[in-house]
Amino acid sequence: VCFSQKNVFSEIEIKKSSAYVGEPIEVIVSAYTSTWFTKGVDLGNIKINGAFTVYFRSVSNSMKIDGQTYAGVRLYYHVFPYDDDDIEFPALEIKVETPDLGDFKGKKRTIKTLPRTIRIKPTPDAINADEWLVTSNLSVKENWSTNIRRVKVGDVLERSINRVAANTISELIPPVKWDSIANISLYPSRPTVENIKTKTAINGTRKDGIRYLLEKEGEIEIPEVVFTWWNPTDKQLYKRTLPSVKLNVLPNPDLGILATLQDSLSNQAIV
Repeated sequence: VCFSQKNVFSEIEIKKSSAYVGEPIEVIVSAYTSTWFTKGVDLGNIKINGAFTVYFRSVSNSMKIDGQTYAGVRLYYHVFPYDDDDIEFPALEIKVETPDLGDFKGKKRTIKTLPRTIRIKPTPDAINADEWLVTSNLSVKENWSTNIRRVKVGDVLERSINRVAANTISELIPPVKWDSIANISLYPSRPTVENIKTKTAINGTRKDGIRYLLEKEGEIEIPEVVFTWWNPTDKQLYKRTLPSVKLNVLPNPDLGILATLQDSLSNQAIV
């Protein structure tokens, strides 16, 4: 509790003292007055070095201290650390308007809070930090642009992988790792990301795409793609695998098309 001016005070409640990179930390910032607020309390998003913050909602409430009733506003945030260094929830200056006891006219006041440190735990050694994702659930769907059972040299196969991660943000969903494949040129496309937020939760979505240019006839295997994630609720690691795909690439007498396709796809692909 931080008392700053007469009849007003604040509280900061941090639900976890330590967390993994990407693990959401709920923070509740509250302001209280012994009278009432004549103007809404709005802090907007709070900037934290090494973390993303998402503001969700404000809720009115009240509490009693030594028989005195205080009107309050609770502001709910989720903090998502993206570095493995400890982070500091900063000191705040909360500007409010509230009357003195026995008065009715709101006066401008500032409530100051103290900074709080949150310890960030290192990513487990068994997990590649570039593939680390914390989410309560991950759904994975893939789509192919054409029938991959009938392909020939010079064909371009477009593949997209869509992921929806619950209780996290799209900025923390790692990119798909595309393995190189003999006799196939790979041309990744620019990913599309989106955050879907309600008053109480947020889901991150990410769509990665790639074009495969088939350059030689014969049997080719596109390797499996493995996604792992850490569920912070049950403290378990989960895995979802998109199985490998075997292609029987048929010959194509018009091999001159390959050079044209390579130039065109190179110009479209992201670097």
